[in-house]
Amino acid sequence: MNRLLIIAVFLLAFQSCAYNAAVDIAPAYDVYSSYEEEIPGSWALFIDSSEFELDEFKFDGFNCSAHTFPLDISSSFSTSAIRTVQNIVENMQLVDRPLTVQQLQAQRISGMIVLRGEEVDVELKVNPGFWSSDADAEVEIALSIVVTGTEGRLFGTTVSEDGDGEAPLGSFCSGGALALGEATTDAMENVLERMAERLSNASRLRDQVVF
Repeated sequence: MNRLLIIAVFLLAFQSCAYNAAVDIAPAYDVYSSYEEEIPGSWALFIDSSEFELDEFKFDGFNCSAHTFPLDISSSFSTSAIRTVQNIVENMQLVDRPLTVQQLQAQRISGMIVLRGEEVDVELKVNPGFWSSDADAEVEIALSIVVTGTEGRLFGTTVSEDGDGEAPLGSFCSGGALALGEATTDAMENVLERMAERLSNASRLRDQVVF
């Protein structure tokens, strides 16, 4: 009986497990701007976070390679992006599809801001120690920004930022989820801060006619 129990524990230790990485809502509020006031006018916001939906990542190398770490930041990103844009424009309304120039004119909206998630790049590794090991994560998030006004394109660019996270590796490599979640939250806040800075300092947005 004891022998069977030992075998069962041994098999469990090498069984593949999935640990979901939790990502916090992290809007960017501390935004550098050359202007004291918000971007004037009413702005529509459309967010496409489909590229940020569920994906699975693994540790680099042999250590903990049997385990996977599912990551879905679509909801956290959308909420964080909404709060970030609300912080830099005078008035904002969320829309479920991009508005045309004609719709902007008809609804007296200064412009259409479109944020699209482009890519999440993850590096997850084990840092071995003498007594214990740590999980180390580096995450880079890329985001495209397009702004259309009542007379056409006002602004367009792509920004990317990274973030770091570290946690004790723990039993069965579960610390990888903690490190990955921390790094992703950090990267998300950083890329939203960069996005907000680009928009807030774009003179063409501020020169747009406010109805």
